[in-house]
Amino acid sequence: MDPGSRRRDPGDDAILQQAYEEQRILLTADKDFGELIFVYNRPHSTIIRLVDIPPRKQVILLDKILEKYSREVPQNVLITADLSRIRIKYPETG
Repeated sequence: MDPGSRRRDPGDDAILQQAYEEQRILLTADKDFGELIFVYNRPHSTIIRLVDIPPRKQVILLDKILEKYSREVPQNVLITADLSRIRIKYPETG
């Protein structure tokens, strides 16, 4: 791949904003998105953070999360999952 053809990382703020505007689930391993939404109150769609999940298990776990927590996904929650548990943090309500 030509190094000039790679797209630059737009940064977490831009990624978070685009996911929100397009109403997409943001899948990440990066914990910085939690800080953006809970410390800086950035608008966001649902974020699913997979922590230390081997690549072969990511799809299986993601499928389980989307099936089990389908009611929570439209609520713009932060879902954090590792191999032992799944946690959901709901947005602050005014």
